[in-house]
Amino acid sequence: MMQLGQVRVGLKLSLRQSPLELYFVDQDTTSFQASAEAMGASAGHVSNPLSVLNAAANAAGRTGNALKMESWAAALDELRESCSPVWVGCWSVGTLGAPLWCWPLLVAPFLWLFAWKVKMVDSRFIKDERHNLYVNEDGDPAPKDLMREAVKVQLSIMQLTDSVNRLASQLEKVKFLVAADDRCLSSIIAVLSLAASLALAMALWISVYICNSGFWRYLLWLPGTAVLLPKSLRGPLYKALAEAEFRRRQLLGDDMERRLAGFWHRVPDGKEASHLQLFKRYVLSIKL
Repeated sequence: MMQLGQVRVGLKLSLRQSPLELYFVDQDTTSFQASAEAMGASAGHVSNPLSVLNAAANAAGRTGNALKMESWAAALDELRESCSPVWVGCWSVGTLGAPLWCWPLLVAPFLWLFAWKVKMVDSRFIKDERHNLYVNEDGDPAPKDLMREAVKVQLSIMQLTDSVNRLASQLEKVKFLVAADDRCLSSIIAVLSLAASLALAMALWISVYICNSGFWRYLLWLPGTAVLLPKSLRGPLYKALAEAEFRRRQLLGDDMERRLAGFWHRVPDGKEASHLQLFKRYVLSIKL
């Protein structure tokens, strides 16, 4: 039977600065420049369009992975289910009795405990997760996979373009309303702005009254307590709230929301406003 040999290598690393100082080193160093060059290389090359699409697909996948918060949600659920009465008591004392300047001091221990719990949850998830040393450790993707990723990137770009066009359309509607180019729309906007001003003034007056009376603590305590309840108690509570919202819609309806949405849909955007200007400039008259 062949015996495997052993090789021992001694390595000594000498730092010119302490690790604490290295954390706050200036960015204008060789290491940061090398990192920036590596990030630039991961964006593909202009001579190879498929590499750019592949890099965009990898960036989209990386962003999706970064936005995954399963471990955070699992940590919150475990903390809430393990000692819900303690959290409800701490929340009640903090919101109802503690002064405002004490709130950051009360939140800090919870953040430390939450970070420790996230670490424990991540330690369970990491066992089943594969980690690569290089970005393309498995080699270049197959042409079929590359084309699939390219199509995904193109669809993402199309969706982004559609979202940008929708946003531009909303901004154009606002510009048209501010210009007051239509008498009917200007009258409607004047009435709606007056109603909105009255509603905002009433809301501000109520907010100031609540803040001065101290009732805001109870308004903050009630939903926080409902969130901190265990799952067995949150389910019936959320079901009752959903039933109350359904009853409210049955009684009051949503005609106002639908009418306002229809009104906003009929406000001209940039292209429609351009058409209106053309009709105003070139009036077509027909004589019989």
